[in-house]
Amino acid sequence: MYSLKHFLLKANLWLSASILSLFTGCAWIGDRSAEYMRAEDGQALNIPSGLENERLRTAYPIPDIENQKQLSGKFVVPQPPDATAAIIAEPYLIESMLDETWVQVFSAPSEVWPMIKLFFDRYGLDLLIEDTSKGFILSSKIRTTQSNLRLVNALEETEYAPLVVSGMQFQVLLRPGVRRNTTEVQVRALLSQLVDQDETRWSNQAFNAKAELGLMELLGRFVSSEDAVTRHSFKATELGGGSRVSLTESDTGESVLSLRLSQLRALAELQQALDAAGVIYSKDSESGQLYVAYLDQDEMESWYHTDSMLEEKRLERNIELRLESLSGRVDVHAYKLSEEIEDETLSDLLAIIYEHLS
Repeated sequence: MYSLKHFLLKANLWLSASILSLFTGCAWIGDRSAEYMRAEDGQALNIPSGLENERLRTAYPIPDIENQKQLSGKFVVPQPPDATAAIIAEPYLIESMLDETWVQVFSAPSEVWPMIKLFFDRYGLDLLIEDTSKGFILSSKIRTTQSNLRLVNALEETEYAPLVVSGMQFQVLLRPGVRRNTTEVQVRALLSQLVDQDETRWSNQAFNAKAELGLMELLGRFVSSEDAVTRHSFKATELGGGSRVSLTESDTGESVLSLRLSQLRALAELQQALDAAGVIYSKDSESGQLYVAYLDQDEMESWYHTDSMLEEKRLERNIELRLESLSGRVDVHAYKLSEEIEDETLSDLLAIIYEHLS
């Protein structure tokens, strides 16, 4: 016959075991701390009449999180690509594309604008026009003064060694570069004795290519030199209308890539961006349209593909990039040509191009 003490001891052991199994049983459920990431949006909470939202917040406060456990999933926000990383080794570049030539400086327009003005001041040329809204500058004419002779000699000592004569004056046009924190500077060298040209309006035609290239070289060298004083112009922050590349969304939810460039240059810039991004595409020689086969090489390849099969897949037309010329800009739209392409892929493609353009 068991004593009361023995009975209480067994009851205490049974109760302890029950409590222990209750707590250890939680481990059978597993760690659910990351399940919220797969949760779907539910219906909005309807507040009954006579009640206020603030009262509910007070009645149901959100407790502080004490669990410091790291979640198993890793989410890293990618850094924006540095579009100038490949060419930043050079302080400036003189570039030509189609019928345009410019010096590209790796600084924002708000920094380049005051430096251009300082450049002309150093060489003794007054500014007859300085229109910040248009990024337009018109210099006075070169005279046979000592200060102007410094500029003449400097131009003749450049790589282009132009012939500079008295009476020549310069137009300068500054625009934001296609890529971030860059400025494009174009130059026109006018000689009113030889050319009937309204010097107060920017000329789309080059009259003295060597003199213009020589001045662009001097400007690029001056603006990017270590001796130049870094300045900033708040007026020139939105010089030329701001960024020349933008990615927007239409009223119907379609992604649209806009470039404030000519049709031919927009097409050339698109091809450069596609090449830099590794997108597999082709160009129709007759229409000039661009057709994308795959967004990257890995998407196109698999272990059983032969070289001939890969070449066929490279020429597939799964997405069309259509350029639409509007007033002062070119809009780029993406259209799927294959039912296997999802709508999100079109937006992804334009986003990839935008990242490698800007």
